[in-house]
Parts: sequence; C-alpha cells; structure tokens
Amino acid sequence: MRTVVVPATLYLALFFALNPHLLAAFSTAFYFGGADGYQNIWNLWWVNKAVRELHELPWYTTYLHHPGGTTLVGHTLNPFNGLIAIVLLPVLTTVQTYNAIVVFSFVAAGVTAFALCRHLTASYGGSLLGGALFTFSSFHFMHADGHLQLTALQWIPLFVLCWIRFCDQRTTGRAAASAFVLLLVLLCDLYYFAYCVIGGVLLVVWRAWSARDPWFLLTPSPAPMLGGFVLPTLATSGVLLGTLVYSHATDPFFGTHSPRDLSMDVLSPFVWGYYWRFRDWVPLWQSLARYVTEASVHIGWSVIALAVYGWRRRSQVALKDGGYWLIVILFFGVMALGPNLKIAGHEVSAGTIAMFGRDDVNPLVLPYAILWLIFPPWRLAGVPVRMMVMVQLAAAVLAAAGWVALNAKRRMAVATIALAAIAFEYLPYPQRVTDVAVPAYARALKNLPPGAVLDLASNGPQALYYQTVHQQPIGFGYISRTPTSVDQADLELRRLILDGSWEEAARRYGFRYVVKRDRAAEVMMRGLDHAPLVPIDASREVFRDGEVGIYRF
Repeated sequence: MRTVVVPATLYLALFFALNPHLLAAFSTAFYFGGADGYQNIWNLWWVNKAVRELHELPWYTTYLHHPGGTTLVGHTLNPFNGLIAIVLLPVLTTVQTYNAIVVFSFVAAGVTAFALCRHLTASYGGSLLGGALFTFSSFHFMHADGHLQLTALQWIPLFVLCWIRFCDQRTTGRAAASAFVLLLVLLCDLYYFAYCVIGGVLLVVWRAWSARDPWFLLTPSPAPMLGGFVLPTLATSGVLLGTLVYSHATDPFFGTHSPRDLSMDVLSPFVWGYYWRFRDWVPLWQSLARYVTEASVHIGWSVIALAVYGWRRRSQVALKDGGYWLIVILFFGVMALGPNLKIAGHEVSAGTIAMFGRDDVNPLVLPYAILWLIFPPWRLAGVPVRMMVMVQLAAAVLAAAGWVALNAKRRMAVATIALAAIAFEYLPYPQRVTDVAVPAYARALKNLPPGAVLDLASNGPQALYYQTVHQQPIGFGYISRTPTSVDQADLELRRLILDGSWEEAARRYGFRYVVKRDRAAEVMMRGLDHAPLVPIDASREVFRDGEVGIYRF
C-alpha cells in the first residue's frame, strides 16, 4: 500500500490541486488546448474500432487517405493508450476516456518515478518528492496540452528501474520484465523508446567501467540476457521497429520535423517557460524558441540546487549509480541542443555550406548532427528538445538524494525553503481545455447513408475528431509521418480539387460526399490550404449549415 496507493493518492490530489478547474470539466471538455489533441482523440477511437469492431491490428487504416489508406507504423498512434480506451469506452464517454488517460499518465508517472527514487535512495519522503518533480514538471504539462503519446511518460522510470535491477542481479525474470516494460514504452512513443535504449546502454557502459568488466551482463551465464531480454525484445519491439525501418526504406515517410527548428536553446533549462503559472512576469522564454510549446523544459533553480547538493552528498546518502545520473544529464542535455548551438535565441554560426541538397547548412555542429549523419533511422526523429525528459528524470533522482541529505543534516529550515521554492517554480499555467462541440455538418454525415467523405470544410486535426462522430472514411488525413506514395496520391487529388473536377475526383477516389465552403479549410495539404474552391452543382447539395454544404455524388 505504501509503495503504490499512498503515492498514487498523493499525486492524484496534487494533479487536481494544481489545476482545480479540470475536475469540473472532466465530462464536458477535453484536457488539451493544442490542435494535436484532436489527432489523439482519433488515435483512441481508431485503436478501439480496429481491435474491437474490425478485429484487426491498428497499424494500417483505410479510414484515412481514402481509398488507398495508409500505414500508421510511423504515426504517433500510442496503442497503449488505445488499449486503455478499449477498456474504458464501453463505460465512459470519449471525453471522459481521454481525460482519464491524461490523469492516469500523471499519477502513474509519479508512482514509477517514486519507485525508482526509492530503489536508489531508500528514502520514502525523498522519493515522494522525486516522483512529484518528474510527473509535475513543465515538460509533462507542456505535452499534456495536446501530445497524449508524450504525456504517457510513465514507463520510462519503470524501465530504468527494471534495467538497474537486472544489472544488479542478472536473472531471466528481471530481463523479461525489462523487455516487457520496454515494449510498453514503445507502444506509447518512439522517442521515449529510443531514449530508454540509449539510457540502458549508458547504464551498461557505466557499470562495465565501474566493475572493469565489459562482459558483466553475460556472466555468470549469457542465458538470462539472451533468453530473457534480447529474444523477447526482438520478437516484440523488434518487429515493430523492423516494420518501421522497412516502410521508410521502401516508401519514405514525408513530413518529419526539422531538428534545427525544434532543438533546445542552451538557456531553456534555466528560464521559466510558457507553461509556468507566472510566465508573464518573466517573459524571457519568448525569445528562446520558435515553437514555445515545445521548449518549456525549465528544470527550476531550486531543483537544480537540490540536485547538485544531492550529487555532492551522494556517498553520504548511499545513492546508487550516482555517476550514471550525471552521465544521463550530460548526454541527453547536450543532445537536446540539436545539431547547432543556440544561445539566447541566436544560433552560433560559422557561416553556411552546401550539403545534402541544402545550401544553408551551419558547419559548426554538435553531437546530435553527427548521430543524424551516421545513423539514418535517427532522421525519423527530429525534435531534439524532447530528450530533456531524461534530464528531468535524472534531476528528480538527484533532487530526491539532496532531500535525503538535507534531512540527514537536520537542515529543516533549508529544506522548508527549498520545498517552498520548488512549489513556486513548478506551479503550472492552468491547463487548457477544448470544447467537445461538433458542427452540424459532421452530425449530418453520421445520419446520411454510408459513404466516403472528402471534408474540405474542417482543418486537418478537427477532421479526424469529426470522423469519430460520423465514422466514414475520409480523404487526406493528419498523421505524423505520411508515406511518399500516399502523399503523391494526395497531390493528385489536390490537383483535381483545385481544377474543380469534382465528378472525376468522386469517381476516381470513390467519394460519395464532398463537404466544402467557398474556400478550403487548413486541411494540412500544401497548396490546398485556404484555396478558393470551384462551386459544385447545387442539385447535388443534400445539407447546408451556413457556409458549409454537403454534396452527394
């Protein structure tokens, strides 16, 4: 009970204490504000529909990019959350299901970080603090604003804990537990999977160096490592990753992020960000990043000070693997800076050179650029700043050790001040919520005879949400990574739309309904967003709601 129930209850209470308005909105509004939240509603709906109704795996769909469909292996599908939705949707509404998953992620992330800190420090109170620092970080609240897959960071601490325990005692059971939790990480997010693999490798390097034994994982027998971890991982996570790599090699994904745009400014960990309660008091964050909703990764001066104190007193508090956590901070902190160094919003440059088909490459590169160059699969990532989640975890562990050291020295006044400072620095900006309203034309589609829909009246993310209501296949589709062949088919459809060739588009692509205004919405198709649309014969109109008409073919 003290290991799970008490921490879970504490973190649940703190979640709603930090955002009291969310409790009243649990059944009436989605817990997100960013457009990607709509995409994640669709993810939950699709996994539930694919598994429960269609009885198929969810990594391919013909409900988007009609009629050819698309693979979802490169998409941020987060099937783990979809599996939770399968359990919850029969008894809860869609909005309640989405919100329950958000709450679960915050509570579970706190509990797993607590368990990791307790294993490393043997302190109950310090571990409660460490769990809170991880789950209520600015990083976590930032992604709760619309990235449900990145909100699900609860398995990262658990994997690290399982891997540490396996390195301590190499049994088949502990190896299998590590492989299983690593699969859970992958079912939430590809980025987190990569970070856990790197973190696991760093731990092996640290332990091998400390023991002066590079083969310690294979002694006294290689069976636990090979049979308990390697083979199960290859049979589970390996299959998904192999499919991803093969798909990208045979039909390259279009639409990956630019690491240069989404890297971290060197000041960001030290400057309060967009998701801090008092962000308007110290608006320094505004000049540090092009996309402020990806760059709110401040650790907090109070936590940094407590973590430094914990590091300095690591031997006194018997912190396990203290050196490893410093390696994690250094490695992931440097990699989060991306391919080029940015200071106070300005990129440090040595001019530009032509390379890889571009003429604006800054040759003054950081290690991230080298990894990008020598390891092609890494190019599917593209958001270096997200690597700060591992720095946040390491800071939470070291801060927990610092708390133990303060209490051991009976410096209660200092501990009280530190706790007050942490509470101030970690107060989040009120979590945004999104109304559940669905326009009349989306409801009308639900009541019309079945048929594929070309929705040009809704923007890309909202079209996904509306599909969960009318449940008809749609053209286009806002997914994370689109195969080149699918993109080319979309471009041909775009040409027909811009030409006003509605009959041909309906015939060739099998659309029964076209939903449109005078201009296209931001449907996330280059060259089509906000473009004027040629009128359709009024005799085909079967529904009108103000500017929006539904036309049947």
